[in-house]
Formats: sequence, structure tokens, C-alpha cells
Amino acid sequence: MFKLKKDLKAGELMEVDLGNDLCEEVKGRWRPRKDQRYWGIREYGKICSLTNKYQEITTWMISQNNCFKTEEEAQAHHDKLVFIAEFEEFWEERKYKEGYAPKYYIATKLSGFSTVETIGSPQINCYYFGSRDTAQEAIDKFGDKLKMLIR
Repeated sequence: MFKLKKDLKAGELMEVDLGNDLCEEVKGRWRPRKDQRYWGIREYGKICSLTNKYQEITTWMISQNNCFKTEEEAQAHHDKLVFIAEFEEFWEERKYKEGYAPKYYIATKLSGFSTVETIGSPQINCYYFGSRDTAQEAIDKFGDKLKMLIR
């Protein structure tokens, strides 16, 4: 028996018996019924319409939280993934290097975003920058798109 694993950052994990395989998925996520049409992002980045025939592709799409009721929902998710990849590439070149110097992260506030200095232990899922200027550069470059990083 194979077990497909995916680190799903939101929701409670549950096991769903899929015949010979076992897959973890987020409880409460939408999934298409048998013979129902849905939208998903294929491996090569194209958004496609598929029908749930309980095939391997649908099982895989469900395990990846990649089933959407509408093309618009799929497009919005695709855009978020593209943004995160672009942001992480930008951040990788400017990230905080381990040590005792202050580190900076981007915080949300009512009027937008600001940079915050911290010396404490790292937080999970936080993008630390090596200087206030590089954190501000991210705010200037990405603006409101940064809201997509809020989990």
C-alpha cells in the first residue's frame, strides 16, 4: 500500500481510502462528485476543465487541493502560486542569514504594510530579510500582492 503525503497548511488532515492507495486531504475542502466537472491546474501550469471519473488524475488533483468549482477560482489559485514563486525568488537573494544581527519582516497594518525589526526566535512561515531596506524593497515591489502570503 502506498501513502501519498502532502504538507497541507490549513485545515485538519484526514485519511481517505482510495482503493489500493491512501491519500491525505484537508477536511472540508471542496471535491467534485462522480461525473462532476471541475477545474484544475495541470503540471505544466495550464488551467483545464476535467470530469471526475475516479481516475488517477482526479485522485492526484484532490490530494493536491487542486480542484475548483470554477475557472475563475482555478485562475486565482494559479496567480497566487505564480506570485509566491516570484516573491520567494526575490526573497532568497535578500533573506536574513543566521546570526545575531537584527532581522526584519513585513507586517500588516490598517494602512498597508510596514517593516518590523526583531531579534527573537524565528516564527514559522515568516520571511525574514537581512535589512530594513530590503524588506521595504519587497513592499515597494509587490504592494498589495503581499496579502496573498497571509495564511
